[in-house]
Amino acid sequence: MSEGFKAIETQEQFEEAIKTRLEREREKVKKEAEESYKNKYGDYDELKSKLTEKETEITKLGNQLSEAKNAKTESESTIKELKGKVAKYETNSAKMRIAEEYGLDPKLADRLTGSTEEEMKEDAKRLKDVVGDIRWRKAPVKSNEHSVKEDKEAAIKGMIANMKGE
Repeated sequence: MSEGFKAIETQEQFEEAIKTRLEREREKVKKEAEESYKNKYGDYDELKSKLTEKETEITKLGNQLSEAKNAKTESESTIKELKGKVAKYETNSAKMRIAEEYGLDPKLADRLTGSTEEEMKEDAKRLKDVVGDIRWRKAPVKSNEHSVKEDKEAAIKGMIANMKGE
């Protein structure tokens, strides 16, 4: 027999003989596991940072959506308020026009009732029967009263005369 071969008689001898072989296999398995891990989970940190970015963006967009909803609610309430004002002005304008049309005092225009123009006209007719037409009650302009235009012209003429020294 050759000198290089020794028979293995104990467990310790067996373990010592296969120790290097086992270490090579462990290194091989470890490398394969690391490669497999890198292939599967190598982009974990990148994915985690992307997830964080997306969550931040979602939160930001959620806040913008809330702000937009609040702005919409405010706009709708403003529109409703303005529509109410416009309706009130239109009603008051119609009442004033109807009061003038039927010869009622403008101070009585707000007394007219009705939701439509026809109803307001009927009310104006009834109120006119009670109060009467104010158009004939107005005093005529006196012939000795001067208009604003005449007063202005007289003032200008006086100023020119003063400048000339007359």
